[in-house]
Amino acid sequence: MPALPHHHRAAVLTGTKGSVEAMAGTTEHDVIVIGAGIAGLAAAITLAAKGLQVRVFESRDKAGGLCGTRHIDGYEFTVACNDFGSALATTMAELGVEIEFHRPRSRICTERATYTLPIGLATAGPFLRMVPDLVRFSRAVRATHGSGRTVFVSEILTDAVKGREFADFIGVLCLAFGTPPGRFRTDMFTALFSKELGYGYGHPVTPVGGPQSLSDKMADRLRDLGGRLDLNTAVQHVTYGPGTKTVTTDKSPHQARYVISSQQRLDLYPEDTEPGLAVGTLHIATTPDAPFPAGVHTLLHAPAGLPGLLEGLDAGRSPAAPAFNLFPCELPEQRAYRSFNAYVPLPRGVDELDPTERTRLELYLLEHIEAMLPGFTSKIRYQRFVSPGEFQEIHQLSSNVTPVVIPPGFHKPDGYDPDRDIHYVGNTVQPTCEHASSALASGLRAAHLISKAMPNGAG
Repeated sequence: MPALPHHHRAAVLTGTKGSVEAMAGTTEHDVIVIGAGIAGLAAAITLAAKGLQVRVFESRDKAGGLCGTRHIDGYEFTVACNDFGSALATTMAELGVEIEFHRPRSRICTERATYTLPIGLATAGPFLRMVPDLVRFSRAVRATHGSGRTVFVSEILTDAVKGREFADFIGVLCLAFGTPPGRFRTDMFTALFSKELGYGYGHPVTPVGGPQSLSDKMADRLRDLGGRLDLNTAVQHVTYGPGTKTVTTDKSPHQARYVISSQQRLDLYPEDTEPGLAVGTLHIATTPDAPFPAGVHTLLHAPAGLPGLLEGLDAGRSPAAPAFNLFPCELPEQRAYRSFNAYVPLPRGVDELDPTERTRLELYLLEHIEAMLPGFTSKIRYQRFVSPGEFQEIHQLSSNVTPVVIPPGFHKPDGYDPDRDIHYVGNTVQPTCEHASSALASGLRAAHLISKAMPNGAG
């Protein structure tokens, strides 16, 4: 099993142990946050609301990271994150971020039926024949709790599930997190829907105006509270250890008692840890009247045998009939076009595609999009397939669905590093799971710990 590629195994902040005395030209803050993704912004807003002097540094030209948009050849497209658990709406209200949310549906198109989520009275029919398998699956998963051994979803599918259709449905959930059933731990799987963690993925939401509006409104809320956000500012060096820390950017040095970093803590994972599957992205721009069902956010094409397809991708094999999902990129203003992203998982280790495979995938995606949405392809003005390598080049971000596949027997490290006295946020630290809502929760945790640690008890 190969180790993570270099661009995934990002180094921890280069640092010097021990605090330093004030340097000429430094500016002082209570808290410095490195990275303006939603985890860093949530932490910054929480602390600024408590009266702390907070400054955020972001190397890119926009806040949000994966929760944002980017213009490509004159058209605006969502970067990655596009739907969220309902906890996001609750958290934004608590933070005072003024943004509304849709509660859209998703459609899963298989060879046998079309399924609509969340399940309601009007959409329950196709699911009824899967109820016996659902019961068997749920019982088998519950039986693994407290067993003391690592159990994977594939084992439950083999031992407890009798119908292929339900197995494919579980495969859809595995696909959403870029992890094949043979490597998706059952404890990680059930945590997605845990009431204790409260992510709310049983009732997903999407921000009105799209993810960039969400990130921009979070940035606005931070500024309203007196916090500062510096874009296009890269952090080069951080001192760590008890006391005041110096954060040196490509522009100037700054000091703060507390530092929150969005850098991944992959240095704490086993050497053979791998990321989730990477996706290729087909960006599509259409005329405004392109057909797409009202009230639906995601259309997913799920070929038969999806669990095996995912295992093949994990082994580096390209399927003849891949799965993919399509969604409209909701933008904050009306445009003379509509933009869509189609995400298709690629074989492990594939960062680039040869021209033949690229063309094959584009034609496959368009053929099946047309089957789901008759008349769609006649409305296309622009299309471009972006490989994982191109995604990294365009966004300075990874297209892996999750940063890591959690190894057997391993638990994500705590976000607070007592040796460095630095708080880390994002999906390589606690809490459990790897998605936007868990990253958000990590930011809130860091803010809570800093609040408690403040001399005057800001928390």
